[in-house]
Amino acid sequence: MGKIKVVIKKVGRNPRVTIIEDDLKTSQRIVKGRIEIVPVANGIDMIVNEEGKMNGNKPNFYFTQNGYTDLIFGDVLFTGVDYEEGTQISLTDGQIQYVLDWLNTCRKPKGDEQGEEFIRYYIDI
Repeated sequence: MGKIKVVIKKVGRNPRVTIIEDDLKTSQRIVKGRIEIVPVANGIDMIVNEEGKMNGNKPNFYFTQNGYTDLIFGDVLFTGVDYEEGTQISLTDGQIQYVLDWLNTCRKPKGDEQGEEFIRYYIDI
């Protein structure tokens, strides 16, 4: 496997651009568990911990898409995506700027939100 340029957004920290190994284990290490891939924009994926709300991760940021708001828990990885190959690829400079600008618009959590409470709230609606 090769290396790809990504954005990592750790809980409570500013996002950073870095280069990582392009493999599953590296993605799992960054998000601290099994991965879930969430499309953010054309050609950009957000990789989160699949069980981030249930395993004690701290809240990171609110994510709104198609009128639905979710609270993302735990560290997050942003990659480019090649839809034809179905693989993660390096973000372009334009995509990096898009992610950084987009993260600046995301509402920050208060810090006391609990993942399981957040899940129950949305299930009960």
